[in-house]
Amino acid sequence: MQIQKAYNSLKLSPKSVKNVHGVLRKALLQAKICSYLAQNVVLPRIEKAAIQPVNKSDIKLFMDYFKDSEYEVPMPEGFRADRP
Repeated sequence: MQIQKAYNSLKLSPKSVKNVHGVLRKALLQAKICSYLAQNVVLPRIEKAAIQPVNKSDIKLFMDYFKDSEYEVPMPEGFRADRP
């Protein structure tokens, strides 16, 4: 569990966490081979964060931010600016 907390505190991309996990796993395996550990530790899987859909007020806030901007903002399919 402490290893999972350490992974979560790294604030890295999933690929980078996977790389760190690979290095740690190999280090633990080598420690087992050298008899520093009795057995290799099984590391828990990383839980994926739940996807949060964007609500209408967030879309309106986003669109209002870019309203007078020189940038074009692509509209989500099925979204109409005139809808409440």
